[in-house]
Amino acid sequence: MDMQPDRMTSRRDLLLDRLARLQPAAKRSRGYRTAVNLLGKKFLLAAPSTQLALLQAAAFMVDVLEKLPVT
Repeated sequence: MDMQPDRMTSRRDLLLDRLARLQPAAKRSRGYRTAVNLLGKKFLLAAPSTQLALLQAAAFMVDVLEKLPVT
């Protein structure tokens, strides 16, 4: 799957928005910190092919975090 740089940036922004809307309990989890890390400096410094892999991993983490029970 090949993605243009502007589409990858848009997808990153969407994932960061989803992370921002998570419940406080999800934001305290290790998975939250991992997703933020994947979309932060690692993403910005990575080659385009690596950026795509980071987006996929972060999207998985966000999906899981959104399904955590609210406590």
